[in-house]
Amino acid sequence: MNILIVDDDPIVRRLLPAFCTTISKECTSLTAQNGEEALKILASEQIDLILTDLEMPVMDGCELVSRVKAQYQDIQIIVMTGLKCDEADKRLRSVGISQYIEKPFTAQDLGRGIQSAFKKGYDNPVFEGTSCSL
Repeated sequence: MNILIVDDDPIVRRLLPAFCTTISKECTSLTAQNGEEALKILASEQIDLILTDLEMPVMDGCELVSRVKAQYQDIQIIVMTGLKCDEADKRLRSVGISQYIEKPFTAQDLGRGIQSAFKKGYDNPVFEGTSCSL
């Protein structure tokens, strides 16, 4: 499984690829610091899952999700956000995301989401604990 991690935080971009390999040795991770970089990667690489932050400069997560859903319908998406549920709900609803994970999250929460996307192949994994559902 090829995972694209999109986050403006360099620590997240450094830690999440290592975490993904602990979930499955079949995971390969690429990183981008915003949606614009992510779209360039998507144009040249086969990606199965996108883990994206919502708040980023240049192109935010909502714009990225909207473009991915229009051009790459088979790619699974997990949105990570530091926004509170009420703020994120409005933005994500407009691009068709009904489940997301709030930062800070535990490794278990993220692992569950990745495993769900990997096994079940749907873009709205059900999270427990730090997740919000619209």
